[in-house]
Amino acid sequence: MSSRSSAAPTEAGLARWARYAVRHRGRVLLGWIAVLVLLGVLGSTIGGEYANNFTIPGAEAQKAVDLLEERFPSQAGDSATIVVQTDAGVDDPAVKQRLTDLLTKAARLPQVTGVVSPYDNPAAISDDRTIAYATVSYDKQASEVELDNATQLLDLVDNSSASGFQVEGGGPVATQAEQADPFGLSAIVGIIAAIVILLIAFGSVIAMGLPIATALFGLMAGSLGIAIVTRFMDLNEFTPAFGVMIGLGVGIDYALFVVTRFREGLGNGLSVEDAIVRAVDTAGRAVAFAGTVVAIALLGLFAIGIPFVAALG
Repeated sequence: MSSRSSAAPTEAGLARWARYAVRHRGRVLLGWIAVLVLLGVLGSTIGGEYANNFTIPGAEAQKAVDLLEERFPSQAGDSATIVVQTDAGVDDPAVKQRLTDLLTKAARLPQVTGVVSPYDNPAAISDDRTIAYATVSYDKQASEVELDNATQLLDLVDNSSASGFQVEGGGPVATQAEQADPFGLSAIVGIIAAIVILLIAFGSVIAMGLPIATALFGLMAGSLGIAIVTRFMDLNEFTPAFGVMIGLGVGIDYALFVVTRFREGLGNGLSVEDAIVRAVDTAGRAVAFAGTVVAIALLGLFAIGIPFVAALG
């Protein structure tokens, strides 16, 4: 009697599901694609907007912010810093005119309530008078400043630099704009690094590609799911970035665990089908348990009592 016929009747749970998936892999793949398409449709139709609310109920810092917003709204927001380094020195008439024009443009940006020039604040100029900074105040906390408005400041800074007149931007508002894209360079670098490491470890393009492909597939489904949840919960706009970090790291790691066990089964003489079933029934169980523990641990963030942290969990 073949190993297939003798093993199947006694299998249950993950092992039985794995054997079914192997024998009907086309259906399973189409099913996952259908789920992804469904999530995409739901995300685009009922998905809400990300929130920009960093309230910490009961905290002294929150009380101070609330008081500022009530009594001194122009001072309640965060700020950005414009730093200028010039070879000629900030007292040079041409430099002074150029810097003044730059700050005038900054003062006209949306949501800006005021700009403190280094010429009005002697402490903002270095001893050798070649470096100075200006403070740009906004009417909202950095997380609540419109992304387009924060980006305009960075664009102004980038367009103002020239030979002998270097301009840089910093501060909470500038940082918020620079970190706005969760699927930016950092995610790409992470994927490239994973490809190189897995190629070295496995020496096979297929073995390398499978963990990355499954992780990316899960990442897309998770991101679309997050978009749907925004309809029902206030999720901060950096939530997708957090999801990318968890998804790439844990997704590749768990998939790699299963793929490694599958390759061990092939090396021990099992058929492809039996190697898959054993990998899912052993490593797959460990992955399911570990993933559940991670989920429970993240939901523990509700215990902190901070709304946006709880929503992130």
